[in-house]
Amino acid sequence: MSRHQCPNCLEESAAEIDRSVTDAGLRRRFECRDCGHEWDVIF
Repeated sequence: MSRHQCPNCLEESAAEIDRSVTDAGLRRRFECRDCGHEWDVIF
């Protein structure tokens, strides 16, 4: 599992928790293991 930087606390402890294809493109959902912040990125 690769780690990503959380935009909330800036720690390298966020992990991808979901991935799906939408009309807008590929949606990847991330969750920070430190602060619990969740966010989506659409490609």
